[in-house]
Amino acid sequence: MAHEREKDTSRPPSRVHAVFDPLAVAGLIAFLLAGYAFIMGPPATAESLRVAAGATSGALGLVFLVAALGAAAFPTPRAEA
Repeated sequence: MAHEREKDTSRPPSRVHAVFDPLAVAGLIAFLLAGYAFIMGPPATAESLRVAAGATSGALGLVFLVAALGAAAFPTPRAEA
């Protein structure tokens, strides 16, 4: 029974999902980019837009890569039927 296993206090509770939230970090990156564009001004040339888009894509890619590696390293246990 899955609910009886959850009541077992001999092992510490799993905190895998509370460790890293990629959507929260992606939202933080979006807010930081909006703040940077508001203070410094939006990219005015194609080259500066390319640099900003590349940096943003790289940062978001890194965030979701870390989340994927964390999910692969700590898989969620399946309930036994």
